[in-house]
Amino acid sequence: MYKGLINNQHTNNYMYKAQTRNIAIVEVLFSIGMRVSEVCNLNYEDINLRNGVIRVFGKGSKERIIQICQSETLSIIRTYYQSYKQEIGYSLPIFINRLGQRVSTQSVRLMIKSYVKKAGLSKRITPHLARHTFATTITS
Repeated sequence: MYKGLINNQHTNNYMYKAQTRNIAIVEVLFSIGMRVSEVCNLNYEDINLRNGVIRVFGKGSKERIIQICQSETLSIIRTYYQSYKQEIGYSLPIFINRLGQRVSTQSVRLMIKSYVKKAGLSKRITPHLARHTFATTITS
């Protein structure tokens, strides 16, 4: 996943931007432990890129504030935002598809499935499994 980004010299083309978005989504899922629906529902105003804080509205509209502790995660979110700044602006969904619409939970699930297949893994890995992995890692 990161190889394609590093080898891509065309930072304005769609493939680079899509790879940056996909890496940012995967980083948020695995390093922050957010639900896939929470990631898809993030808006620009929910993320403070300077302080590395995300405001999440979870189940039952419960609000929580999460500090992004992984510098790599914050870095890729910043890189992604710089790539999509014109499309996102300051109030639209942070993670958008090629049509400028909010990414769907289904598209994130399919993206994860695609990366798992490319990696040659036989285990079924889902966004929710990432959430459980995060919770297990934190409490261990």
